[in-house]
Amino acid sequence: MKVYTDNTAFADQILPTESRHWFASKSTLKNNIKSLAEYLFRDKSFQESDINSQLLWKQMFIVESASRSQYDILIDLSQKNIRLEHGILCLAGRGQDFHGFRDRHWEAPAGNIYLSAYYSPCQPVENFGAGFMVLTAVSVIDTLDCIPEIQGKAMIKWVNDIFIDNSKICGVLAYTQAEGKKVAGVILGIGLNVKTTPEVKANPFVPKTASLVDFCPNREYCSRQYILGKLMESLDNNYRLLINGGYKTLLERYRQRSLAIGRKVDVCLDVPSPDIKIIANGRVTGIGDNLELYIEDFDRPVVRGRLILKN
Repeated sequence: MKVYTDNTAFADQILPTESRHWFASKSTLKNNIKSLAEYLFRDKSFQESDINSQLLWKQMFIVESASRSQYDILIDLSQKNIRLEHGILCLAGRGQDFHGFRDRHWEAPAGNIYLSAYYSPCQPVENFGAGFMVLTAVSVIDTLDCIPEIQGKAMIKWVNDIFIDNSKICGVLAYTQAEGKKVAGVILGIGLNVKTTPEVKANPFVPKTASLVDFCPNREYCSRQYILGKLMESLDNNYRLLINGGYKTLLERYRQRSLAIGRKVDVCLDVPSPDIKIIANGRVTGIGDNLELYIEDFDRPVVRGRLILKN
């Protein structure tokens, strides 16, 4: 895997431990990778190195401080029909102008993992609209289950938040492009609080925020280096499962770790407004094949909204 960074000291801290030699090689980049590098690094110089890896990832871009969401940059390039190579990771150490689901503001202080991934399956993918959201959420769950102190504790709050003990520690995003029956491009986004808890005002949807160090006394397992390595593996494994017809397997794992199933909830209209408008409430009885929410005594499944979990 080729690795590019604007700060080799930062990259060495977060990448798997091994001896690396960094060198400048901007002129040797292919046109599509060069375009991505120019967007990510702007006018900064950057260095290149290699990592031995058996995973699908071919390119990784590491920026210590991003002035714009890397997730958005990947979407912009794909919408401009700039063909990116399959298997790209973009990692920021901190950032500005980041956002979560439905463009909600996302604080991105230093000490956490802000990762975007690009796939180009170029093939039909079962339930791809929901499939890649499920893949991303389950990959985070698999990663956190590698930490002994919190194994089995991380749960998914419909549709894309990861919680531990009523505290949000992660949000995930997924964007897909289709050409006919084939999925041409996929961009995933993950914001995972590892060492730093963002200052976020509590609200009914997110009553508390936290970071992994709040739950894990063993700092070895709560290092960004360890978490990143496990996350790269999980995203690789679950991608291979999805494109080989394993959507139902991933969906069942998503359901098993649902924070909503069996709970009483209020589902609210998902609009940028300070007023909360409840559109459905009751006990959640299940999650459908396309992530629709089934609520007891409600006459139709809920396909969109923000969830308030009742005690």
